[in-house]
Amino acid sequence: MILILIALAATFGPSDPAIARAFAERLGRWGGPIGGALCSFLAAFCVARPLTSGRKTNGVAVGVFLGVLDVVLLVASRAPFQWLFVVSNLGKILAGYIGGVASFRFGKNTQQSA
Repeated sequence: MILILIALAATFGPSDPAIARAFAERLGRWGGPIGGALCSFLAAFCVARPLTSGRKTNGVAVGVFLGVLDVVLLVASRAPFQWLFVVSNLGKILAGYIGGVASFRFGKNTQQSA
């Protein structure tokens, strides 16, 4: 994710280093939550795909786990509270649920072939 952020800032950002740094910080403010939700979706999909039942529950569990991990890291780093953190973690849980739902469509077949 950091490499993607650097590439985007270098490609679309201003040439002045001080302004480019501010641009990268603004970009990272939105890239982190979006990337976290995408990672939550992919992880939930991969976890739920081989299952024959409980796919949605396991998808939500993955999202909750990633949200709790994020909160622990934020508390450990003593980051000041921001509502974006709450929205980001809710997005991870929702993306985990969607990953579990998507595993129904693209996962292994739940019916055994004869």
